[in-house]
Amino acid sequence: MNNVKFEFVNKYFTAAADTFKLNNDIKKMVSFSFYDILDKHSFVPSESIFADFDIILCRNVLIYFNLKFQEIIFNKLHRSLNSGGFLVLGEAEVPIEKHESDFRRVYRCCKIYQKK
Repeated sequence: MNNVKFEFVNKYFTAAADTFKLNNDIKKMVSFSFYDILDKHSFVPSESIFADFDIILCRNVLIYFNLKFQEIIFNKLHRSLNSGGFLVLGEAEVPIEKHESDFRRVYRCCKIYQKK
């Protein structure tokens, strides 16, 4: 939280011991769901009929899969993300070669990409 402006920390988070928790008001604005990203029968979670995601958080997931499965996953991520939407990856992850030109890195400090 050292890189986050105090006004945002105060507004969106609550201090809890030595960490911060996202306020419930913010959590209520977001839909959370579970999805088997390798499910051969679906391209998006069942809660989302058409996908059209503005942001996808996929941190430290891809590192556990070989390139074959990473390609399947990236095809789904790319298809599900709105044009101009954001993909957040873990520090050890990058878009696979096939999708490198589909995304532009937004920040040097972290792995946030924007779909072109």
